[in-house]
Amino acid sequence: MSNVIRAAAERERFGASGEGIVWALIDSGIDGSHPHFQRHENLTLEAPLRHRDLTSPDLDDSDQEFEALVDAFGHGTHMAGLIAGEVAALPGGAVLEVNQPQTGTSSDVTVGSTLDAVSGLAPRCKLVSLKVLDDHGTGRTSLIIEALRWIRDINEQSRAIRIHGVSLAVSYAYDAEQFACGLSPLCVEVNELVKSGVIVVAAAGNAGFAHVNALVGPIQAGVVMSISDPGNAELAITVGSTHTDAKARGVSYFSSKGPTADGRLKPDLVAPGERMLRVFPRRVQRNRR
Repeated sequence: MSNVIRAAAERERFGASGEGIVWALIDSGIDGSHPHFQRHENLTLEAPLRHRDLTSPDLDDSDQEFEALVDAFGHGTHMAGLIAGEVAALPGGAVLEVNQPQTGTSSDVTVGSTLDAVSGLAPRCKLVSLKVLDDHGTGRTSLIIEALRWIRDINEQSRAIRIHGVSLAVSYAYDAEQFACGLSPLCVEVNELVKSGVIVVAAAGNAGFAHVNALVGPIQAGVVMSISDPGNAELAITVGSTHTDAKARGVSYFSSKGPTADGRLKPDLVAPGERMLRVFPRRVQRNRR
């Protein structure tokens, strides 16, 4: 991925390590015990910043912070590892395991390789975990709206912006019967947060490919106007998926395609989204001290 977007080159040229930047992940939580986030203390925050588990409103602040750093589903940890953190090789090297289809069979084969180090794009960036998805990766849009409003409140109560950006790698079907495209409560809240000075990066969605009935019979085809919420928000940076390998050019077949239902050009850009090097959360332990 770094070869495609040239993150390593930009870090070397401009010293853009993410230091001084705070990014919130509205997702399934982040594994707070993972070694990837220990070297630069990415998850250590100064008040009034704190991690929150919005799926458990009855917990006190301490227990909410504990639960926000537990990620049973794994997606939030994966996204956090792409953004920040770094781990150097242990004796023998950091091992990367990749599951690849085995030729002539329906099973995968595990291929191992050795890396000197693994780094997020901005390794020193601070991360705020705002947990809105449960252990199965499902969650209500109302919790995302609550998280977005909390970020706006935190910034408004401070003399400077404390949370600079937000990752919204979630996807909800656009409900045309209830709202105009880009004007759902979730999209409106995204736009308001961007107007306050915060960058919001949203997923385009994974609804860009489908089986359809044509005159010649069932076929597979790309689906235009398939951008999902909150990617429909006008002021969000909506990101689709492309191949990780720089030699395999083109948008991923599954990535949602524009324009939006009201004719706006989306997604705003595409970035690597296939066969990513992933930070897996460790075994979930909920034994609070």
